[in-house]
Amino acid sequence: MEFPNKSVNLREQTLNIMKKLVKNIIGSVELEVLIKMSKPKVILSAIALNILGFFFMYGILDLLLFIQYSF
Repeated sequence: MEFPNKSVNLREQTLNIMKKLVKNIIGSVELEVLIKMSKPKVILSAIALNILGFFFMYGILDLLLFIQYSF
């Protein structure tokens, strides 16, 4: 972890740190294995299931609030 140097522009320094992090993540073996092992259908179904879960959760919450405040 780098600490900000006051003599250098903070924006440039933050961008440099972010570039190093992205390079480390892209160059890691774990990311390459995940990309090769994962299939688009699995990823898309996980995203769809996540979205449906949020709709279901908020639907139940709205229903409970409607029941509580309507009677």
